[in-house]
Amino acid sequence: MTNSTRIWMIVAIIALSGAWFYLTRPEPPPPPPPKPIVNKMGQKVLLDSWDKIVATACKPVLGDPKAEWTMVEIGDFQCPQCGKIHGSVEALVNGSKGHVHLAFLNWPLAMHKNARRAATAALAAERQGKFWAMYDQIYEQQKGLEDTETAKADQCLVEDAHNAGLDPNRFKTDCEDKALQIRLHDQESLVTYLGAQSTPTFLLRKNGANTVYWFIGLSGQSATPMTPAYPGLKTLQENLPWAGGRLPAPVDTLMPSSGPPPSSLPPPGTHAQPSGN
Repeated sequence: MTNSTRIWMIVAIIALSGAWFYLTRPEPPPPPPPKPIVNKMGQKVLLDSWDKIVATACKPVLGDPKAEWTMVEIGDFQCPQCGKIHGSVEALVNGSKGHVHLAFLNWPLAMHKNARRAATAALAAERQGKFWAMYDQIYEQQKGLEDTETAKADQCLVEDAHNAGLDPNRFKTDCEDKALQIRLHDQESLVTYLGAQSTPTFLLRKNGANTVYWFIGLSGQSATPMTPAYPGLKTLQENLPWAGGRLPAPVDTLMPSSGPPPSSLPPPGTHAQPSGN
């Protein structure tokens, strides 16, 4: 074997080794999911996002669509406090004599095992024009969601759908539709972007006004050295602006928006996980 032949054999061996290494190398890990844009809730982000909030909320609104005031509930169907005060929320709207209507944004918290299932069921009811009937049924039968066995929770939601007057076959089909999960992610990503911290949170705005009020729970959120005090629904009940009441000026963080409201959704599981009640 000549020296020239040996050199070519060595080159060939090196080339084959390199190709083998390239073909058998482990796949690089996928890039981390993008971090969602999160604001501190304040006047600018709420006003800038208001049209997106109204467009993304469940349909139809509860109350007169032409009401001069819009209230938006950010809720979790397994949140105990949401369940306790849902009747008060409806009473406030129904007793307003057409001055305010209510919209709803789903924000199922990770700590509540069956909250996403309930949110999906409510969105399936929305497709049949019965969102508020299902809203009532889920909250009134909320104990059924506490069961750790998802099959039992699902059966509870099926019963809720029946009591709400839904077509059972369409309800089952819609609950399995992936487009419904996209709609749910759309609501979740928007609420995260707004900077909500807990459920229930209520937003209130008079049409065309430059102020958005917000309320947390029934009694509000206590002040801490790092967190201002936020009023609760009780403050609104005692100071109905459409009945001549005067609401306290909303606490404003004056934080600038991080950009326009998200038009595309983050991948599943990438939205921030909030604290809950």
